[in-house]
Formats: sequence, C-alpha cells, structure tokens
Amino acid sequence: MTDQTEVRIFERHLAGGSGYGLYYADVSTDDTVTLDNFDLIENAMIIHAKNSAVITFAKATNVLTITGVITSERVLIFAQGA
Repeated sequence: MTDQTEVRIFERHLAGGSGYGLYYADVSTDDTVTLDNFDLIENAMIIHAKNSAVITFAKATNVLTITGVITSERVLIFAQGA
C-alpha cells in the first residue's frame, strides 16, 4: 500500500468551504490517494483513464483507498467536499 500523489487537472473551492476537483494518479490495488486540499471528501468517483471502467474504492475523510483490482494504471478522480 502506497500513498500515490495526485496531479490536479482542475480544482475549485467555493464560498462556504465546499469545492470540487478533477485529478489523475497512477495507482494499484490497495494504494491510497490523499487529497490534501479537502478536509472531508463527501462524494467521489474514480474511473480508469483508458476505458472509463469504474474503479471501486473506500473513502475516509480526505483519503481514497483503491479496492478494485488494478495494477499500476492511470485513473481519473472526481471529488467534491469541504
């Protein structure tokens, strides 16, 4: 399990503390991605960059853990939170 660094494609924080963003990262099963610009991720979606398959994950505060079977592949991460 490795905490992979995400690359920000787009991010916006709105008045009141909420925000959303689009990121990419190269991940494998059990890797984590910590989105430091969020205190709490409320909603997220992770898809495979090549074929748009949805990748399963677990979330806790601002950390996403990849649970789907994937080996060193690029994914797109959509996240919304505060």
